[in-house]
Amino acid sequence: AVWQPCPDRKGTECATVQVPLDYANPTGRQLTLALVRIPATGDARGSLVVNPGGPGAGALDYAGYVASGMDSQVRNAYHVVAFDPRGVGESAPMECISGRDLARWHRTDITPDNAKEQQILWKRASAFATGCDDFDAELARFVGTEQTVRDMDVVRAAVGDETLNWLGFSYGTQLGAAYAERFPDNVGRMVLDGPVDPSLDAMGLSRDQSAGFQNYLGRFAEYCAK
Repeated sequence: AVWQPCPDRKGTECATVQVPLDYANPTGRQLTLALVRIPATGDARGSLVVNPGGPGAGALDYAGYVASGMDSQVRNAYHVVAFDPRGVGESAPMECISGRDLARWHRTDITPDNAKEQQILWKRASAFATGCDDFDAELARFVGTEQTVRDMDVVRAAVGDETLNWLGFSYGTQLGAAYAERFPDNVGRMVLDGPVDPSLDAMGLSRDQSAGFQNYLGRFAEYCAK
């Protein structure tokens, strides 16, 4: 990667890297991924790639947030690097809905209590998915965990590291685990914060996450009461 000062992010360097849309056809259509780097404060031994989760959350601005709270010894030893996953932010972004449709989606009750609310939710969710296909059907087929994990290894090579040092939060832990499964020989130091259970489906994940939130909210309230 060729790093240059970011015009809109002080103290941060920017670069791009090319990845194939379809790894089964590496010479076909290419996508451009946006990267940022906050240089190490000392003699860097490599890069630490960070991801906030989502799925679908951008990471470029998150790099500075993570770096600001990092231990000084870690900052001294590692560049903090982040990239927007494909389809997100500045990396071949997809725009599935916009304008009034987007405002309507944000007003949608995603916990329907009756048949009418369920019908509205399914209808608008379907329109969201259709909007992705209408925007770029080819890209929509190749945005997901499997492709992002492959992209992670391209990023690793682009920053010049033999192994990937990864700090992932929430869904970022699933990306890290999937990377370790696909590229076990390329794993460096890896921290998975708030691990996602890969054996659960979407409803199971939502249930367990809600239970975790409720548990910690109660503990926080007890702490405040003291």
